[in-house]
Amino acid sequence: MSEIANPCEEWALKSQTAALVAEIVRREGLSLWQELLPSLVSLSNNGPIQAELVAMMLRWLPEDITVHNEDLEGDRRRLLLRGLTQSLSEILPMLYTFLERHFGAALNEVGRQQLDAAKQHAATVTATLNAVNAYAEWAPLSDLAKYGIIHGCGFLLSSPDFRLHACEFFKLVSSRKRPVDSSSSEFDSAMSNIFQILMNVSRDFLYKSTSSGVVIDESEFEFAEYICESMVSLGSSNLQCITGDSTILSHYLQQGSC
Repeated sequence: MSEIANPCEEWALKSQTAALVAEIVRREGLSLWQELLPSLVSLSNNGPIQAELVAMMLRWLPEDITVHNEDLEGDRRRLLLRGLTQSLSEILPMLYTFLERHFGAALNEVGRQQLDAAKQHAATVTATLNAVNAYAEWAPLSDLAKYGIIHGCGFLLSSPDFRLHACEFFKLVSSRKRPVDSSSSEFDSAMSNIFQILMNVSRDFLYKSTSSGVVIDESEFEFAEYICESMVSLGSSNLQCITGDSTILSHYLQQGSC
């Protein structure tokens, strides 16, 4: 991974390298992951290309959890899920750091007219969002909230370059089922926050679309469609998370009618 972290290397080769490392980690188990982690953190600190590779690897790591794999049924799959769940306290903060660091760096480089450097940081943000989406379907919602992932993706909904990837995150988490154990209150709190984030974005779009002299382009309509899909999914699966707050519920129903 260190050797292939080169601006001249093809994206496909980087992706295949990251996928190979992830496959080795999945096969060898949690002990190898713990051994590799300090090296990965160190590598990611060397620059945006290195961080992009680490993000790619983190994206491939849970592949056998989210995609059916006949070779990893039963005990091995459960062991992988348990090992990755135990590692979320290390993985999710790393992903949040990537989002924060490289989004800010991309903006700074654009301001300095360093467009090639900005593109490298932007590629890292995109790779990180792809990684985040690989955890969105199964990582506990309370962890996604605690380690800043929900906040970070919510912030990126305001960025035209990254908002569709961020929308994909909310589309995935909005249909998550409420747990029946002691973590249900944390789930409700996180889901209520998601309602609020999406409703704020929806309100801003509705305001913009009804303002005179404002032209809405095709990409913004696509974005609005993604938001609507997530809000419908939220209401279908998790409306109970906001029924206790009449103000939020009223605003949700009002926006839905628009």
